[in-house]
Amino acid sequence: MTTLHVATDGDDSKDGSASSPLRTISRAADLARPGDTVLVHGGEYREWVQPRRGGLSATRRITYQAAPGEHVVVKGSERVTGWEQEAGNVWRASVPNSLFGDWNPFAQEIAGDWLVEPQPPLAGHLGEIYLNGLSFYEVGTRDEVTDPPLRTEVTDHWTRTTDRTTTSTTSPYAASSSRRRPARGPRPLPTSPGSSAPTGPKAGSSRTT
Repeated sequence: MTTLHVATDGDDSKDGSASSPLRTISRAADLARPGDTVLVHGGEYREWVQPRRGGLSATRRITYQAAPGEHVVVKGSERVTGWEQEAGNVWRASVPNSLFGDWNPFAQEIAGDWLVEPQPPLAGHLGEIYLNGLSFYEVGTRDEVTDPPLRTEVTDHWTRTTDRTTTSTTSPYAASSSRRRPARGPRPLPTSPGSSAPTGPKAGSSRTT
């Protein structure tokens, strides 16, 4: 039985020992065998972990755990940098499709009468945009990015019930405290290589979400 160490200052070409930790949980998952333990040291890990294999029995599991006394955060999102101010409070960033690997959530449409925003027949997209921990509404026009409507309540178009919200923002988005449907940003990431879209000074795009 082996313990594989993972640390934010590690290297995936190393052996995963305490003195030579790996950089990603995914690499440790590739190496782990039944009975092994993947010990993740403190820090933030932005990755989609897909273990290659599982355990063989209750006594020969593959265990993933945080190192004792250390805080570990695993996120299915990517930080986007390189924002350029376009006009006023509107900022733009270009994101290559290669960032998402073989699955781009911003190319995946979702629709239905259960959606809070946008209202049918408009379709939303599976990707999320966050700024300071808040996700944002997706909007359909550039005007709504420049001058977003202030939302003081959110109607669930499926149940016809209304939630009130006290959250407001001066950025080109309107945030929501709705429990039924997370808010979205204005379609900010591209679905074709090299393209770009207007958005706010921003955040992370969900990859697994």
